[in-house]
Amino acid sequence: MKLQNKIMLVMGLILIVVFGALSFLIGNHMQDTLENQMGNNAMDMAVTVAALDEVKITLAYGLDYQPLQDRIERIKAETRFQYIIVMDMEGIQYTYPYANGLNKPYKNGGEDRVLNEGTAYVSADRNVLFSAIRAFVPVYHEDRQVGAVLVGLLTDRVQTENAAYLRQIHMAIIATGITGFLGAILLARNIKRSTYGLEPKEIALLLGEREIVLESLKLGILAVNRLGQVVWVNQVAVDDYGIPKDLQGQAIADFYPKLGEVIDHVFDKRAPLYNEKLRVDAWLNLLCSFTLTRTPNGDISGVVVSFESVNQVKKMAEELIGYKRMTDALRAQNHEFMNKLQTISGLIQLDELEEALDFISDESSKRSDLASMLSHHIKPTHVAAILLAKYNQVTEAKYDLVIDPASRLTKVPDSLNEDELCSIIGNLIDNAQEAFQDGVGSQIKVSISELISGVRIEISDNGPGIPKGEIGRVFTRGVTSKSGSRGIGLSIVSEIIDGAGGSINVESQAGTLFIVDIPWT
Repeated sequence: MKLQNKIMLVMGLILIVVFGALSFLIGNHMQDTLENQMGNNAMDMAVTVAALDEVKITLAYGLDYQPLQDRIERIKAETRFQYIIVMDMEGIQYTYPYANGLNKPYKNGGEDRVLNEGTAYVSADRNVLFSAIRAFVPVYHEDRQVGAVLVGLLTDRVQTENAAYLRQIHMAIIATGITGFLGAILLARNIKRSTYGLEPKEIALLLGEREIVLESLKLGILAVNRLGQVVWVNQVAVDDYGIPKDLQGQAIADFYPKLGEVIDHVFDKRAPLYNEKLRVDAWLNLLCSFTLTRTPNGDISGVVVSFESVNQVKKMAEELIGYKRMTDALRAQNHEFMNKLQTISGLIQLDELEEALDFISDESSKRSDLASMLSHHIKPTHVAAILLAKYNQVTEAKYDLVIDPASRLTKVPDSLNEDELCSIIGNLIDNAQEAFQDGVGSQIKVSISELISGVRIEISDNGPGIPKGEIGRVFTRGVTSKSGSRGIGLSIVSEIIDGAGGSINVESQAGTLFIVDIPWT
């Protein structure tokens, strides 16, 4: 059975049971209350009649009953009581609803106590033939009991009056029940809408699948509600990023204020935010994405934050860029050597052996000098390799790459690793190469120096330079002036330098000069 039908069925049964029991209890209570009220009224009437002098004297001296009968009948006609009986100590009726009962003994019973003990009381008698509420009151004349007064009301009158009240109560209960049932239908539909029409089993299945999927991701994930409280944290965030497991139910801003500020910004803008670099504390430098969650009505209910280490992202990007760079360098080197071999082959075929030897000697000398300089002055092998690869690549493109012979680098600063330093040098050389329009007179200069404070890298070109209005934006991801470029090379350089605590400056007049300073620690 569907959840909606279950809710309606259960609520319907509850309403039937509750209002049925309520109707029964209220009916009985009203019946008892009305009987008590009518009994009290009958007692009041009986006391009033017993106090009449005409009643006392007629009973005391055994006078004719007819005048008293007429008087009592007039009183009865003005009230709702169905009979008022006046009797003497022998039970002889001086008044009776019907004339044939006058001057005859009372036969319906219940009068013994009032005649024998002189006690006033109310009696509710119920049997098959006779059911009534009766009040018995003794009649005294000169301190002597001379008879009794009986005032009675048949219970059909009680039931008639009670039925009118009960009908009103039943109508109110039925109206309330219908309203409750309609409320149950609306509640069931609201729950169905809130659960996107899913049944509990389907929700449990989806929840289990969600747990498996989210825990299998290598990303840290935490969910925050509209109040900024953490409602869920996956195990990767706990194990790999040190996010406290007991953060659930706590305000994210109390633990990570910067993260809380960005989440508030996302709520205010009502728009997601992706790939935001954020140092949430001294040890967590994360690349975060913020995705809004919404209710079935479309209202924003919270934010899901997925994050990973900036260092891991950089490493992955640098590895991908490094593989491409190395492939391009090898291709350029292979192309260059093929050109050199073709030149040597042509000189040999023309029988220009001396020219061929001079060409080989000249190229060998250039390669030997460059390799010697790199091997002796640039100790980190990855840095020496990227400089050699870039030399081959730029030369193959008919440009000049000049590496300052005075360049020195004995070690990589502690603030970054060797691959990150290679990424800085490689991207800056690529950026300089892309600035050239043709190969005539185009030159790139590279200088690496070791200072007391750290390492300085200077890479310049004699290209057209950067427009003044664009210098401040060259490190923004996606900003580029080169066709076909994605504008991410210089942004990667800037992120690496920022992470190492260094600085990069740009000068652009006749060409462009990038000056990078990286501290030792």
